[in-house]
Amino acid sequence: MSINRRRALGAAVAAAATVGIEARSFWPQHSVDYRRAQSRVAVLNAEGYSHGLEETVLRGLNLFRIDLRGMCVLLKPNLVEDLPEPVNTNPVLIGAAARCFCGSERGAL
Repeated sequence: MSINRRRALGAAVAAAATVGIEARSFWPQHSVDYRRAQSRVAVLNAEGYSHGLEETVLRGLNLFRIDLRGMCVLLKPNLVEDLPEPVNTNPVLIGAAARCFCGSERGAL
């Protein structure tokens, strides 16, 4: 069997395709992020839902030093109805958080 340019080119293309297909099996499937995780969580005590709740929410928000002027904020209350008794975010807390975020438009945070 004689080798000419056409056969050599075809063999080179076939070899390149085979190497390309096999190389995918050695490529890492997942990347790893080695940066240190930064969680933003504040746990503050409140006497109750009747007095000083806005101050507590503002104190927690001030821990993060976030500039929210000109930004939209979505308040997502916890609404769970499938348990034997409802486990929902207290509406007073939602109102206090809304008032705090509305105050942030004026630079209160």
